[in-house]
Amino acid sequence: MSPTVREPIDIGLVATTTWRLEEDQNRRGSTQLFALVSWQVWKGRNAQLFHGETSMINQVLLKICQEGELWIEAGATKLGCLVHT
Repeated sequence: MSPTVREPIDIGLVATTTWRLEEDQNRRGSTQLFALVSWQVWKGRNAQLFHGETSMINQVLLKICQEGELWIEAGATKLGCLVHT
């Protein structure tokens, strides 16, 4: 089964919209969340490109949650407030 080709998401538009919608106190948490999600998508892309590995969306979301917990333990306090609210 071949993957479905979809229109690319305009990440800049998503980031700008998120930035404007968030209150000042949550902006840093949103920025950290955006970095975390982007990092996991990048890692998944590299795994597919260089190793032929594919991931289902639920696997990617699980990795984001697991990595997010590590980031919070490492001091991403604003991410912790955003996630645990």
